[in-house]
Amino acid sequence: TYMDYLIIDSLKENSRKKRSDISNELNISTKTVSRRLDNLINNFLIQFQIDWYPDNSGQVTSIIILKLKSDLIVDDNEFIKNLRNQYGSKILFTWSFSNLPNIKLVSVWTETMKELQNIETSFLSEIRYESVEVAVLIEGKMYPTWMFL
Repeated sequence: TYMDYLIIDSLKENSRKKRSDISNELNISTKTVSRRLDNLINNFLIQFQIDWYPDNSGQVTSIIILKLKSDLIVDDNEFIKNLRNQYGSKILFTWSFSNLPNIKLVSVWTETMKELQNIETSFLSEIRYESVEVAVLIEGKMYPTWMFL
């Protein structure tokens, strides 16, 4: 509804804004704000996220693009489990794609470039990878999206 849109717009720059502040801004009751937000959240119509700036942290955030050899078939769950066992908390998250089964993206968080280089070298030493590419993240952007159910 239009009121939902106004509430979402109010949260656009600060998703931690108090519900009472939203109600004051929109001249509606706090109860209405709570009811509408609860509905949006419970029905998965809204997702909260942040903009982040890895270049301002003292650490290095990167994406490692792993291209597996084409003759390999890898179970994604087993692949992720092995990564976590080998690199632990250095792995932030991983992506795999059904239309590109031999491409794996691994997000890595290291304290130094040397540590990132060591992880890259470790991947390069494994014969199952056709290629290993590292992209250091400078800035994270979140683009607005809408879900219509």
